[in-house]
Amino acid sequence: MERKRETIIHQQLGSYDQTVFDSVEEAGHYKLASEGKYGWEMPADTATEVVLRHSIGKNVMELGCGWGNTFTLPALERGASEVYAIDITAEHVSEKSPMVSIAESLGKSDHLHRILVRPQWWHTGLLREPTVKELLRNHNVDVFNPEENVNETPPDNSLDLLFARHSIQFGTVQSTLRVFDLASASLKDGGSFMSINFTPYTNYLYKFDNGNTISHISEMNRQFEDGKIAVPGGFLNGQYGPTGLTLQKVVGREDLGQESTFLYFDRPTIHGLLDLWRETRERRSLPSDLTLNDDYYFTPDRIAQFNKLYDGPEDIQNKENYFFQLLKIA
Repeated sequence: MERKRETIIHQQLGSYDQTVFDSVEEAGHYKLASEGKYGWEMPADTATEVVLRHSIGKNVMELGCGWGNTFTLPALERGASEVYAIDITAEHVSEKSPMVSIAESLGKSDHLHRILVRPQWWHTGLLREPTVKELLRNHNVDVFNPEENVNETPPDNSLDLLFARHSIQFGTVQSTLRVFDLASASLKDGGSFMSINFTPYTNYLYKFDNGNTISHISEMNRQFEDGKIAVPGGFLNGQYGPTGLTLQKVVGREDLGQESTFLYFDRPTIHGLLDLWRETRERRSLPSDLTLNDDYYFTPDRIAQFNKLYDGPEDIQNKENYFFQLLKIA
């Protein structure tokens, strides 16, 4: 069946075409919590393609690699020098993972390095300058099987690019600060930390009470940016989140569990997180060597029609994904 195509003009991504679907299911918003564990299986997007262009001939690391289909394997195929793949699921980085066999078929086995960490790895505090190995291999790290060559951490200050796609949004403020620490320890001067965080829950938040909650969250995010509150409004957690809402309640899915957390990213949130990270670095007498270089919203090709299926305000449409890039400065 022929699909309608429309051209999108984006100030950062330029001009590109996207397919318009007739239903939420066709647009990709139907598979929840099974293979993807945390959310919808999202299609590849234009911004990921932009990130992949930065991997050619470079040392790169993907945080939350999954099966490697979106970034790790394409980076290897396109000629990345060394690729480090980190995940919390043992099957994704085991010797029997399809990621390993595909790397072998590409003749790139020696360039793929796998790291397994527990979901809680980022909560361990360090009061001094942490190394990459300490940030990834401490007492909270579950070594899957040393005989299978897992947990090959990169040397400090050796990466050109650290990439996290649809992963850090399912953490906390503390976990995000730890990821920033990892970026600082692992990146070369001039290296980039790029992250894409999807926000399909924007629609759920709007429908929850006809926009009152999403407006309240946006205002609290601005207060977080100004240092007036300690946690951004978009942190969904029944016990610690400012709104008291859980992802389970917003989405209406009991199977998500009350412990599920979600961190809604927007520009005030990332500014506030960076300011908070700099404060923690100063208290530890560590350099604040990350700066925000670029950020923007975008909607993947297959999600175009999703935004047309509800009567939300224009200022929250086309905000399915939020991209940001941090640079490590000397």
